[in-house]
Amino acid sequence: MAQGWLSRQWHNSVSHYNYYYNANLMVSDVREESLIAYKDNFKTVLSLYPIPVSADLKGNATKMDEVLKKCSHIIERHSKSKWVDDSYLLMGDAHLFKGDFYSAIEVYEYVAGTFKKSQPALQAEINILVTYLLQEKYEDAEALYTKLSSKKEFPEKLKTQLNIAGAAVNIKQGKYPGAIKLLEEAIPKVKDKFKKIRYNFVLAQLYALTKQNPLALERYKKVIKLNPPYEFAFNAKLNMAKAINLKNRSEVKNAKMVLRNMLRDDKNIDYFDQIYYELGNLEIADKNDRGAIAEYTNSLRSKSSDPAIKSNSYLALADLYFRYQDYENAQIYYDSAARTIDPTNPNYEFVQEKNLVLNELIKHLVNIKEKDSLLRLSNDEKLREKTIDKLIREEKDRAEKEKQLEEIRKQQQNNMSMQQPTVVNASFPFYNMAAKNKGLQDFQRIWGVFELSDFWGIASNRQKEVWKKIDEEQTNNDKGSVIKEGIISKAPEERKKYYTNIPFTQAEKQKMLDEISESYFLGANVYYQNLKEYDKARLMLEELNKKHPKSKYEINSWYLLARLHRDLKNTEKAEYYIGLIRAADSNSNFLNVLENKAIDSSKLVKVDNEVETIYIKCFEAYKTGKYQEALGYKKDHDTRFPGSPLQVNFDYIDALITGKGGDLKAFKQKLTAIADYYANTEIAAECLKTIELINIKT
Repeated sequence: MAQGWLSRQWHNSVSHYNYYYNANLMVSDVREESLIAYKDNFKTVLSLYPIPVSADLKGNATKMDEVLKKCSHIIERHSKSKWVDDSYLLMGDAHLFKGDFYSAIEVYEYVAGTFKKSQPALQAEINILVTYLLQEKYEDAEALYTKLSSKKEFPEKLKTQLNIAGAAVNIKQGKYPGAIKLLEEAIPKVKDKFKKIRYNFVLAQLYALTKQNPLALERYKKVIKLNPPYEFAFNAKLNMAKAINLKNRSEVKNAKMVLRNMLRDDKNIDYFDQIYYELGNLEIADKNDRGAIAEYTNSLRSKSSDPAIKSNSYLALADLYFRYQDYENAQIYYDSAARTIDPTNPNYEFVQEKNLVLNELIKHLVNIKEKDSLLRLSNDEKLREKTIDKLIREEKDRAEKEKQLEEIRKQQQNNMSMQQPTVVNASFPFYNMAAKNKGLQDFQRIWGVFELSDFWGIASNRQKEVWKKIDEEQTNNDKGSVIKEGIISKAPEERKKYYTNIPFTQAEKQKMLDEISESYFLGANVYYQNLKEYDKARLMLEELNKKHPKSKYEINSWYLLARLHRDLKNTEKAEYYIGLIRAADSNSNFLNVLENKAIDSSKLVKVDNEVETIYIKCFEAYKTGKYQEALGYKKDHDTRFPGSPLQVNFDYIDALITGKGGDLKAFKQKLTAIADYYANTEIAAECLKTIELINIKT
């Protein structure tokens, strides 16, 4: 009996002090090294388990193989010791920290199955749950957590670990209230300082995501009081500025003060772009758009260059310039945002699509602005001469400034080898000449060459593209032509080019009015079809009909307004515009589409022949699997001939292409919309049949 006791004590001592202790120390060291190497992304909810991906753990293989040898020695030669189950657990950890997650799970499962109902067995199951999370097997992790949390009398010693694991599962599935509850219960029992910092930070993030800003502020303050590593302290302060009540002027003022104090600390220099960006957001909340432009600009000038912050700043500036109808700068910044955004960013596709759509919209808004300016100049001699004087002065000033800048650039190039670059970061487009020139080239590629000032269209080099030669006989009979020729012939050389695009003849003015009307309608169509901004589309169409009554786009605008009000469930307004179309043309194809009437193809007007041609090309592209090409034809049709008799066919092809892409939800939505809009058509009937099949499958 005594020999048995002595034998066990000997095995326990040798196992623990000769092997297990050293093996455990090696795993602890690797765990700490991995924590240091782990790169947190503070723009998302932090991971509760800061363990790198398996590929980044491969470098630990040598050390962890040594751990496996030591643990195997205990199991094989000291099987009577009490450290056998702990050794198996440590072997699982060793596999995990060498990046072999599958082997880790196998060992943990062995422990759970061999030492049933013991604490090591439950610990092994928690470890399996964590490994599932690292493998992104969230459904398996949730199932295991549900099983463990339902156990009666779960050991108190492991309850905190289980709560943290459960919180991680909930976070990965977007169930933030559940995660909050589990973290609130677990954090008071956590002793490790660094874990406490991380868990409090995550809880603060979850409070912010669930709009519980006062609680988020309280948790961020706790993080700071724990004297955390620098990145945690910085981001806690930054997030505190975000978690305020933006309607409370006092809180906004205090947040600005905190952020400006952070700018005075040189340790934050690598994060100035983030600070300035948040200051820009606070200026927006404070309704100080000029201040916001300055702060977003400062963000782009900063030494640091976080791609996400850079693209966000470009986008924010683009939106501000767009709001103030500075379309030139808006386009440049939208383009910059699209070029700098990370393809892995969840908003990548949205920004790319928005850039393309807004390029189209801005083209029409610029055209309206330009042509309106030219028409005003044609009717107001004093304004015309005053504007030309201003443009000549600006041109001379630009030439002088360009000369000075060229001298400065030469001086900087001469000094480049002797001194560091200036503080201004070349990433900001107006300080980086390459970026500036690229933006200017892109702008000119899309719209041509313009003077960047008010009434910039009058000095355009696009004369041959924009203005077609007016019939000589009509022009010669127009008094305006004589006036124009007289003005140009008598004008000094430096002024002549500014008169070129100003319309003086009735033919020129009418052509310009038609182009303005077209841009109003097509711009409104972009707002309606692509951006789903119904109010802006409505206002643009109403402005078209108010400023340019009886234009050739009048019926088109009524059709779009009727569709728009139907979407808004405003039946009375929709019927009003349908009534206008009926009074103007009772046989209108627009009316047939709106009232879901069958259309006699033999009665199609001339413009419909072009629609038919586009549709044939669209259908052929669809049949041959050239889906992007088919969608291009649909976009061309929707821009130029929205509401044509073949609109339902184009919409149906669009829906079918969506279905080919595998997105059943979007496919069903598009089919439902077609069935609603074109209820009495054969295609609508086909859509309803397809919807039934989708419902059966899902």
